[in-house]
Amino acid sequence: MKSVSGEGRLTWRYAADAKRVAGFDLDRDSLRVARADCLHDHVHFACASANHIPFSKETFDIAVLAWSL
Repeated sequence: MKSVSGEGRLTWRYAADAKRVAGFDLDRDSLRVARADCLHDHVHFACASANHIPFSKETFDIAVLAWSL
């Protein structure tokens, strides 16, 4: 599983090559845009911070962080 979000810019880049993709972000407006643009059934978005990721440990094979500073 891969994790990316924001408005989905990187999500779409990796979604075709992943079995499951989860994106999380604190910006609800960005998530709304990402969900509206989503063309993949295996991509899911959640409103969450890096301090509390709504997934169990060792769930992800890859995590992508962009514009996170």
